[in-house]
Order: sequence, then C-alpha cells, then structure tokens
Amino acid sequence: MPDLITHVALSHLVRRPFDRRASQGKILPLRPLFYLGTILPDILTRPWYILFPFTHDWTLCLHTPLGMLLFTGILTLFFESSLRKRAFINLSTGVGCHFLLDALQKQVTGNNFWFFPFSWKSVEYGIAYAEDYLDLIPLWIGMIGIMEAGIYIWKKKKAHT
Repeated sequence: MPDLITHVALSHLVRRPFDRRASQGKILPLRPLFYLGTILPDILTRPWYILFPFTHDWTLCLHTPLGMLLFTGILTLFFESSLRKRAFINLSTGVGCHFLLDALQKQVTGNNFWFFPFSWKSVEYGIAYAEDYLDLIPLWIGMIGIMEAGIYIWKKKKAHT
C-alpha cells in the first residue's frame, strides 16, 4: 500500500483545484471527510491484521470497494440528515482515490479485490512497489506547497481587481 502521507498528498493534489466552491461555505466543512476517506481502508484493516494476523481474512473485506461503501454508508448515518449525502460523497470519493492509488502498485500478494464478493482477482497495474512511494514524499509536499502558493497568489490578485 502506498503510505498514508502519499494517499492524502496525491488526493489533495487531485481535489484542491475543485475546491473553488469551498469559499461559498458548502464544501469546506466536509473536506476532512474526503481526506479521511483516502486513508480509511488502511486504518480500518492494517492495525488489526498486523496486531492480530489471524484476522486478516476477516478484515480483508473492508479493504474492498463494496466493504467500504457499506462502511461509509453506515458511518454517514451518524451525520445530520441534511449533511449525509455530501458526507457520503466526500468519504466515498476519498475511498475511490485510495483504491486507484493502491491499484498502481506492484503486489507480492493480491490485495485489490475490486470485484469482491464476485471475484478474488486482484486489480493492479504494477507501476511501483509500495516502499517506492516513500522516496517521493518530498516531491508530494513540494508540489502541494507550489500549488497552494499559486492559489494564494491567484486569490490575492483576484481580491485586488
């Protein structure tokens, strides 16, 4: 799995340009749910089967699109009814980014069961091993810094015109 920093950083790079509407106050409060969704499959499964290896087969279903859709659906029931739809969209979009990024890695054992429970075939494109992403963390942070600086400068220019 790409590390959690990589999941959040790349998802931020994808999402941030679409956050222009956030300044109108509708999307901004739910943005953290998007970022939570990008790491949710790993934080729900990894600690359990690292600490308790015998739970691997039981927790594996949570690291699937169907398992996460069910979990995020249940999780959004704890939100106020007027926020549930947007909360679900933010969480599930973040989860989708997580699975797309996971699919880019080379796997020793299959771990991307997109079609569970209908198939145990792992979906992977084999671009890099999980540990290869760690070397790129400074790049992700630098790209985020450049993008955020550009957005800041653009907003300042727009405010002065």
